[in-house]
Order: sequence, then C-alpha cells, then structure tokens
Amino acid sequence: MARGIFLTLSVMAMVVTVVWIFAPNLVDKVDTLIVDRYQSYHQAHFDKAKEILKDDKLKGIAALETFLNDNKNINVSDRLDQLKYQAFPLLIKNFKDLGRVREALYWANQWLDFHKKDLFAQVCHAELLLDIPGRKEEGEEALFQLFKMFPNVPKIVTAISKIDANLEVVRGFSEQTSRVRLSKLLQRKISLYWKGKGESFSEKQKSSVSIGGRIVSDHVDFDIMLPLGHSISAFRIDFPEIVGIEYTLDEVKLLSEKKEYLIMLGKVDIAYKHNLEILNNKFYVIGEDPHFVVNIENINSSICSINIKGYMK
Repeated sequence: MARGIFLTLSVMAMVVTVVWIFAPNLVDKVDTLIVDRYQSYHQAHFDKAKEILKDDKLKGIAALETFLNDNKNINVSDRLDQLKYQAFPLLIKNFKDLGRVREALYWANQWLDFHKKDLFAQVCHAELLLDIPGRKEEGEEALFQLFKMFPNVPKIVTAISKIDANLEVVRGFSEQTSRVRLSKLLQRKISLYWKGKGESFSEKQKSSVSIGGRIVSDHVDFDIMLPLGHSISAFRIDFPEIVGIEYTLDEVKLLSEKKEYLIMLGKVDIAYKHNLEILNNKFYVIGEDPHFVVNIENINSSICSINIKGYMK
C-alpha cells in the first residue's frame, strides 16, 4: 500500500513538473483564476456592505464593521489592502455623521494599527480628537506636528486651517503659516447683490460662492463667476469679514447672452463703500461687513452673470 501511495505522489509530481515546464500559460491562467476568485469574494462582501449603507445607515455601519473584523489579518501590501483603505474612512465618516465620534475614533485607531504611516489616517485621527472633550489640545498638537513635517500636503493644510488656535505655534514656519492663512481664505465666500431701477438691495437678489482659486506664492488667484439673470441698475460686492486682507480686482465683467460689458473699477465712481480703503482696483478690508456699490448706466440687457478675476493677499 505504501508503494502505491509513493507511486501516486511521484506521478503527480511528474505531471506538475511537466505542466510547469511545457505549459507555463496554463499555470498562469490557473494562478490568475485563483487570485481573481480570492479578490472577487471579498470585493463582493465590501460592495454588499456599501449597498446596505445606502438604504440603512445603521445596518450598513454594522456590515462595514463585520467586513473589517473578518479581514483583520489583511496587511499592507496584501492584494486586498485597497479594500481596507476604502472601508476605514467610509466607516469613520458615517459614525461621525451620526455624532458617534468615540466609535469613529476607535476605527481611526484600527486604521493606524493597519498602517501607522498613512497620512490620511493620521489626519483623520487628529481631527476626531478635536471633537472629543478633553482631547482637543492633543488633536491640535498632532495636526501641528504633521504640518511641520509635511507643510505642502493639501489634506494637512486644509485640516489645520480649520483650527481656531493661535498660529504662533508655527511662527518659525513663515511660508507654511502664510499658506494656512491663504487656505482659510479659499473657504470663505464672496457675495453679489443686485438691483433694478427703483429697487433696493435684498437677500432675494443675492448670489454667493466660495472664493476658491489657487495659492500662488504669497497670494491667491481667483476667477469667480456669480450667476445673476436680471436687468440691473447697480451691483454690490461683499467681501469676507477678515480685516487686513487686500483684494485686487483685475477684471469685472457683466455677461449678457450676446455681449460682455467690462467694468474698469479704477475709472468708474464707487457709489458707496463700507469698511474698505480703495485705491483704483485695490480694496483693503478695515472692518466688519466690507462691501462696495457700483451704479450701472446704459445697459438695458438682462445680465446673466458677473465674472470677477483678481487676487488677494
């Protein structure tokens, strides 16, 4: 009987060797099939959890927790690590949306256990600490340390720009501090009011958009389009209430369906200003509710939008 077993094993080994040598494509196909089934099995479970999440947040959260618990042994560089990179932030976001910050923090810790050097995990962990009583300073310090090491990572800059802490902590990093200050500006909104003849400015005729733009050296370039859709006799532009900011408006255009009207701010009279120092096309904020008004003459067309280009610093 033993001889039969040894003979069978020998034949199997020979067959495997022959296949390996003379049919490598077959070996590759079998290997690919095994890997695909391995990946698709886990992908299906993750996709199922996301589908549940759409219909029932609580059940979806439970499904994501089950998915991550079932895959604790998957490490960084495993074929399935990308599923965990997707699952952790998704689960944390949904816990945070429900106000369950401590549970979100638990999974942020699990994310860090999975990959301690992941910057997104570190930022996420620090931001959650900000919302936990007694741990705000710990979160701020973690973000400042990340900022010192990685001052040009947008995710970190955005996170630290939301802190109402004293930025003197990073006074030694003048360029980085300026970047945080400018990043704060990107999140603020600029507003446009308009009125027709015989009308007054009101909230009903107002359009607001985030300044956005891009940070260039020591300033932010912006190109803002504010929708309107009205015949106007005057417009009013409101800047964010941040004292000390200077806006340079290089170009203001009124756009109708058929024509563009260029407003040269350095050459037109400013009908009214509030808490602004103005020199030609430069507007320096000196107090609360900074805004200015320009009267429009000889334009009877309905204005679709106003385009404002310039920079701030």
